[in-house]
Amino acid sequence: MWVVAKINRKKINLFIKEIKEKCGDDLVLYRPSIQLEKIRKNKLEKNVKPLLEDYFFCFSKKFKDINFTNTLSYIKGLNYFLTGYINNQKEIYKFVENCKFYQNSKGFITKEFFYNLISTKGKFVSGPFTNMFFDIIEKNKQGFKVMIGNYKVSLSKKENNLFLPV
Repeated sequence: MWVVAKINRKKINLFIKEIKEKCGDDLVLYRPSIQLEKIRKNKLEKNVKPLLEDYFFCFSKKFKDINFTNTLSYIKGLNYFLTGYINNQKEIYKFVENCKFYQNSKGFITKEFFYNLISTKGKFVSGPFTNMFFDIIEKNKQGFKVMIGNYKVSLSKKENNLFLPV
C-alpha cells in the first residue's frame, strides 16, 4: 500500500534511515526528480530538483494497518502522512507508474512527462525562459505554440526546456 509522506528537507537522511528501520526490507521509497540545466558564467550547471519538493512516496504492505502507520507519525524528519491514502491507492499508483514511465536511464523525469501533463498555462523551470509564465495557444505532435507576454514562441519537443503546469 502506498502512502505519501511530507518530510522536512533538512532531515531527509534521518527520515530515510528511520523509516527503513521501522518497515524493514518490504519498504520502497520513491521521489521523482528532474535534472535542470542552467548556464552560469559560460558553464553548464546541472541541478537535481525533486518534482514534488518535500514529498516522498512510500510503499509497504505494513501500511494497510492504520495503527502501524500512526506509530510512524513520530519518525524524525517526517512532518506527516497525507490523509486519505487508503481511498486513493489507484490514483497514487497511477501517478507513480506514470512518473516511472517517463524516467530516463539516470532516473530523472523527462520533458515528455510535462508535455502530456500541461493543459493551458505553465511556467518554465529551465532554458532561456526560466521563471517566465506562458499560455498555450496550440498543442501538436511536434510541440507547442505559446504566448510569453506579447510574444508568440514555438517550442519543439526536441528542445530541453522544462516547465510545470500552473
